[in-house]
Amino acid sequence: MRDRSVFWLPTLYAFGLALVLCVWVGGSLLTDFFVVPEGFRTLPRDDAIAFGRRIFERWNFIECFLGALGILFAFGMGRAGWGTARRHWTATGLLAGMTVLSMAFLMVLTPLIIGKVEILIENGIEFSDLSQMPPEREALRTVHSIYMILDALKILFGFTALWLYANRRERARVRHSAPAH
Repeated sequence: MRDRSVFWLPTLYAFGLALVLCVWVGGSLLTDFFVVPEGFRTLPRDDAIAFGRRIFERWNFIECFLGALGILFAFGMGRAGWGTARRHWTATGLLAGMTVLSMAFLMVLTPLIIGKVEILIENGIEFSDLSQMPPEREALRTVHSIYMILDALKILFGFTALWLYANRRERARVRHSAPAH
């Protein structure tokens, strides 16, 4: 028998997890498609590079924090009785995948991109001139492409996890309300 004094706890976990995923996915979309591109459109090149660097370093750290918080909420939901459905654990796995990707961004890809950009700046290579394609410029393009693909995958994981968590309760209610034969 469940303790009725904490009947609201599963709902609190679900709300917290939904909030974490919405902030995470929304923040990623906002950062990728509005904040950083607008900085590169409106600021001088060197200022835009410094701005983009600060934004991504900080956002990657925030993403790792959101991932840890989201996993705590997801496990709380599982312990509160929502963990019996396969879709809950699939969504939790997607959340863990998002967290691993964010850790890779924080510890590997963002520092690698920043390092390549600093080398190009030191060598006086213009970023927008594609005719200048030294190995550092090509490496920057490759690493940046990997980052973008993995970031799109992370956002897709986030939308999928939100959908799975949101539909889990509805389906459980329908399943329990069906007449027994």
